[in-house]
Amino acid sequence: CVHLHFDLIIFFSYTDLVCRYGDTGAALVEHPGINKILFIGSVHVGRKIMQAAAKNLTPVTLELGGKDPFVVFPDAELDFAVGLAVRGSFINLGQNCISAERTYVHRSVLDKFIAGVKELVESLRPGVDIGCISMEQQVRCAHSCVVKPV
Repeated sequence: CVHLHFDLIIFFSYTDLVCRYGDTGAALVEHPGINKILFIGSVHVGRKIMQAAAKNLTPVTLELGGKDPFVVFPDAELDFAVGLAVRGSFINLGQNCISAERTYVHRSVLDKFIAGVKELVESLRPGVDIGCISMEQQVRCAHSCVVKPV
């Protein structure tokens, strides 16, 4: 159970996080015993989930296709901004609806910002500070972003 304000108690009979491919998700979404669906992912898949869940009138919460910018102004505390930018980009390896998708930095602080990001990223330890990407399709997507010219 979870205690909230005013001593309200909510009991969860079953809660789980499922990270799988479409066939697993489809089976869950279409099952009449599912009481609530929360999906974080693409607009394309979100539409499919909403349509399938409608058959059983299952309530759905969708977090879809975020393109969250990270903006650094000239008067920013650069060390702090660098730390937030790296965390915002690498949290869950960017597989998160609140990950920083794009970073805009004012010209006057760009070189210092890039140097700080480079230093911090180079210090990250795979398997300790950052994990792995879990889906092959996402690996290909990330690779294309790295090799694609800016």
